[in-house]
Amino acid sequence: MNKILCKISDEDAKRLTDTIIEVEMCKQTFDESTKKVDYSADALRMIFDYYIHSLKVHKNLWVELLIKYIGEEETSTMFYVLRFDTVKKVIFQMEIEGCALCKE
Repeated sequence: MNKILCKISDEDAKRLTDTIIEVEMCKQTFDESTKKVDYSADALRMIFDYYIHSLKVHKNLWVELLIKYIGEEETSTMFYVLRFDTVKKVIFQMEIEGCALCKE
C-alpha cells in the first residue's frame, strides 16, 4: 500500500497538475509527429524542444514542491519513489516490493 506523506495546497496542486497535463500533451504531440512523414526536420525539432522545455519546467516545480512540503533531505533520498496524486492532491511514497527506498 502506498504511504501518503502530505496533502498540498490547492494552488500548488493546480500548478503541478497543469505542468503534468502540458508534459503529457507535448509527449503525445511529439509521438504523433514522429509517425507522420509530412513534418520537416525543423518542425520536429521545435516540437521536441518544447516537449523538453515543458518537462524541465515540470521537474523543477516538482522538486520545488517536494522540498517545500517534505524537506530537502527526504526529497534527495526518496525522489525516485515519490509521486503526486492529482485527485487527492497528496504526495505519496510508492511501495514497491524489493525496493530498499520503499521500506520505512
